[in-house]
Amino acid sequence: MYKPLTLEKTNKEVEKMNKTLWLDFSKKSNYPKLDKNLDVDILIIGGGICGILLAYHLQKYFDKIVIVDQNKLYHNTTGHTTGKVTSQHGYIYYDLINMHSKTIAKEYYKANQLAVNYLKELITNEQIDCDMEIVNATLFAMDDNELQMLKNEEQAYQMLEIPYLKETITIGTNNYQALKIPNQIAFNVVKFLDHILAKLDEQKVSIYENTKIKKTITQLEPLAVTTEGFIIKAKQMISASHYPVYRGFNFYFTKLIPSISYVVVGKAIDTLNLDNEIFINIANPARSIRYGYKDNEKYIILAGNSRDSSKMNDFEEEINDLKQFGKDHLQITEYLYEWYTQDYQVCDLIPFIGRIKNTNIYMAAGFNKWGLSHSVLASLILTDLIVNGYVKYEDIFNPNRKLLLSKTLKYNLKMIKTYISSKLVNQIKDIEIGPNEGKIAKIDGRKYGIFKDSNHKIYLVKPTCPHMGCSLLYNNVSKTFDCPCHGSRFKYDGTCIDGPSNKSLSCFIFEGE
Repeated sequence: MYKPLTLEKTNKEVEKMNKTLWLDFSKKSNYPKLDKNLDVDILIIGGGICGILLAYHLQKYFDKIVIVDQNKLYHNTTGHTTGKVTSQHGYIYYDLINMHSKTIAKEYYKANQLAVNYLKELITNEQIDCDMEIVNATLFAMDDNELQMLKNEEQAYQMLEIPYLKETITIGTNNYQALKIPNQIAFNVVKFLDHILAKLDEQKVSIYENTKIKKTITQLEPLAVTTEGFIIKAKQMISASHYPVYRGFNFYFTKLIPSISYVVVGKAIDTLNLDNEIFINIANPARSIRYGYKDNEKYIILAGNSRDSSKMNDFEEEINDLKQFGKDHLQITEYLYEWYTQDYQVCDLIPFIGRIKNTNIYMAAGFNKWGLSHSVLASLILTDLIVNGYVKYEDIFNPNRKLLLSKTLKYNLKMIKTYISSKLVNQIKDIEIGPNEGKIAKIDGRKYGIFKDSNHKIYLVKPTCPHMGCSLLYNNVSKTFDCPCHGSRFKYDGTCIDGPSNKSLSCFIFEGE
């Protein structure tokens, strides 16, 4: 027999799901949930690397700064990255030249290399213990199609005067042609951020966790309203969350394409010899490879199998495919961590970073899977915009630009098909379910999202996204309910953790006996 259980009793269990290598290093404090109205100079919405660095920069100029995060600081997107900061963003510069211009492509490179150099200097000058390595960012070709693309990218490097090396590399027992951009960074982002958090002036910077902004109100001094109805009035507001909080009339959900990928971590063998390198191949299925360290042990961090979230594939099958690659090519026999991550891509390949037109609201979003380098860059650009009113790269990353691209149109037309397809996904009629498992099932003709935890508690949600009504899918890797249309994601207890939805799912919880 099952009896109802209050939601508050499950929070600690929820936080244990989908833990990453980086989050095992976390030593941050726990911060309170906002329970009052505030009047501040700067409101930063989002407590990842971008938001935390913004507070670090802006505390030199303002006395009342507040960071709010709907989850825990750096525990969502930032804590699920691969820890690479680089201006080499896969196969991009050839496309940037053809989609935009040589000038814009070169400025994009210079801006991101500025972020790399800034972070390197900050870590060195502050003597931050975060396992920083200066590495070659290596783009390699795995087949003939990728080899031709590699030649295109080399041509772009030459046109843009990007310093690079061309070499044959060995991964496992295979040789590949590759382009290397030197002097890039691999590091432990959580150790870095714990140090930065310790440098925040508690008299100037206040932090609130588990505080979701439901809406923003645009006026001379903008307002943000939490889901509990508390109001934060700010002279300047920054949306530094994974998905922009500001809605207005910009329809960002039509411009940002949710994309998912996976990360697995296994013990490294000495014979691989991948030191001082971070790797990524050109096309899908993506394979990103780097070393990481914990307790004097060396690990391989393997990421990949990226895809548009609208492709309703089986999440567990995809992560198992990534593991098989690690076994076959990197001799990984044991995996200690595995996680799922979601990014938002902009159709024209350039993130939205800047001031929203005719407001005192700023935003940073659409980092195209290169969130760490773009986050560092965004913290520099937005600081200069707020303090000085202008920055060199303002026009390139302008969030108000129009995206009249065929790719944008195709994506939005495809969402109609995705919406319909999500409604037609077969629901399982058998509701038998094991511990730490979930599914979408029919009970008495109605569809439910169901999850059973290790203590046999049952969580029931209505698997419909509050944003635009798309049917949710159960993600058997991260134990979440995910929207294939616009990327909203919900913990198995219904809590919204990402995407355009400003509401959580109603959840009924039952305890087994």
